[in-house]
Amino acid sequence: MDLQMGEKKIPEKIAAMYQAVRELIEDGADVNRIKVSEITQRAGIGKGTAYEYFSNKEELISNAMLYQMSEIYSQLGRQIAEKESFEESIRFVLSSITEKIGQRDCFLRYVHIFTDNGPISEMMRQKIREQKSDGHCCLALDCIGQMIRIGKRTGEISEKLPEAYIYMEVLSKVIGFAVYLAGEWEIEGCNRGEMKELICMSLKKELAEG
Repeated sequence: MDLQMGEKKIPEKIAAMYQAVRELIEDGADVNRIKVSEITQRAGIGKGTAYEYFSNKEELISNAMLYQMSEIYSQLGRQIAEKESFEESIRFVLSSITEKIGQRDCFLRYVHIFTDNGPISEMMRQKIREQKSDGHCCLALDCIGQMIRIGKRTGEISEKLPEAYIYMEVLSKVIGFAVYLAGEWEIEGCNRGEMKELICMSLKKELAEG
């Protein structure tokens, strides 16, 4: 079964399995060692039911993770679209990261899984590549793209800068801020609020200069 990004309505049994995968990951389970029986048992369905929808464990788990990620980024994207400036959108995203860091379902766990070299991660990346080629949204990059379009519309981002550079600059700052928060670094003279302000000011300056 192929999952369409941003899809909202899924069969009840699939939703139960996706929720089970999420809970197992949040409980600290190694995503590459999770068994189908663990997923179906927590979902309250028979093991054989999983194979009515998915060909193997990797497909089930990768689809479950991509679904959760697409839900997170779809909501974030809708909120970004309401912002009137690039500065407002970047401040909102950084504030959202600050809020998420302290939550049990911290998305950094998903980011770590997505970037490792295991079979689950590779299948997730393959699915995203396929969906991108088919014209579907590409999770975080689509949110970054929304922010960039706002910035260009308001004149906060120079039209002279290469698109790839703008994406890299914004994404690197956002990920760096998330890593900074997760690590709880003790950096003299720079608390969370000050770090967020420095990032906002840095992006404004760098992207306005063409």
